[in-house]
Amino acid sequence: DIPGILKSIDLFVLPTLQEALGTSFMEAMAMERPVIGTNVDGVGEVIKNGLNGYLIEPNNPSVLAETIIKTLQDKDRARIMGKEGRKMVLQNYTVEKMYEGMYGLYSSLLEGKKL
Repeated sequence: DIPGILKSIDLFVLPTLQEALGTSFMEAMAMERPVIGTNVDGVGEVIKNGLNGYLIEPNNPSVLAETIIKTLQDKDRARIMGKEGRKMVLQNYTVEKMYEGMYGLYSSLLEGKKL
């Protein structure tokens, strides 16, 4: 029950070293949870540092700890980040939006257009 688990947490933290798109972050954002992730691969496409979460450099546990503490202490800021994250997911990553993007891509390829 991922939505139930995400609803019960105050903050989603995933200091990964590899992440293609950041689906786990999007799931947390959809539940209005602030997120902290590492600035690797596709994570930066999902997390806009300071707006809907925080991006930290990989392998930096002291900055990770400071960022976790800062986020948990500033509940108003965390709430705003959670709302911004949900807004971003709804604007860009719904099933309909993903379909539109894929449809556009395949249509262009079939028509022989350069991307």
